[in-house]
Amino acid sequence: MSSIEDYRRQLSQQVAVERAHSNEPRWSSRLESLGAEDVLGSPQGDMTDVDNLREAVVGRQLNLDPAFRVEALGQIVSKSEPSTAHQLPLEILSNPQETVQVRLAALRLLELLAISSPTFPEWRPAYLESLRIAIETSELRLSAFSALISQGDRRAQELLIRGLEDSEQALVSPADALNLLSEDPHADVRELARQIVDQPPDERTLEAAIRHLAGDPSSVDRLRALVSDQQKTITARKLAATALNALAPEALPVPETRRSNDFSAESADVEAAEDPVEEFVRILASRRRRPS
Repeated sequence: MSSIEDYRRQLSQQVAVERAHSNEPRWSSRLESLGAEDVLGSPQGDMTDVDNLREAVVGRQLNLDPAFRVEALGQIVSKSEPSTAHQLPLEILSNPQETVQVRLAALRLLELLAISSPTFPEWRPAYLESLRIAIETSELRLSAFSALISQGDRRAQELLIRGLEDSEQALVSPADALNLLSEDPHADVRELARQIVDQPPDERTLEAAIRHLAGDPSSVDRLRALVSDQQKTITARKLAATALNALAPEALPVPETRRSNDFSAESADVEAAEDPVEEFVRILASRRRRPS
């Protein structure tokens, strides 16, 4: 019994020690494992340590490990004043010589700060310019375009549309351009989407174009033809059916329901050969007919 009591007493003492130190600021275990103690001299941190971390991220004591610098950058931002937390991420994102991993981390932090920073209207122009610089790096391009589109940047919209009109000027794939533009309520690319649906370069681009036609009354016949075209992928045809069901449900080509006594001895083969999109269309139609 005494050994158990001793164990409990030691455990209580350890818990008391941990509670006593629970309010002390500390760097995360991730930083410690990546060598933060070599920079800071101690895993416990204050604003002086933030200055030292900045030196390790972009200063004279540059740490060459991108993973360390990504984690350190997050720590710096979290401990900075809300009105100035954007400054270092902007500096990093704008620097083409910086590693892609660290620049991408800076971009993600800036997307969050764009929502929460009380001074965002003041540094928004610098943010947009940094994103435009990031577009020049292929590994950052999609993320940078996405952030620009979310900010309603007309220049980014124009670049994407220009790439759809002229493939030699395209900075991203047609499918990616269409998907990005679908997030911009002011980007009307339905005419381009119609052309792509009529002559799709690949299935992914076709599927992206179909999404743009869901609100296009002039595409009812086009969508109806897509639903019935068994040469197209099941995904594309289901997207077309969904768009048509929302746009002009009366035009949806609903197949007749087969009755069980219509099947012959080869019914198993008939079922296996049945177009899978037909059942999807029946479900769409049945949901529409249900009483409210």
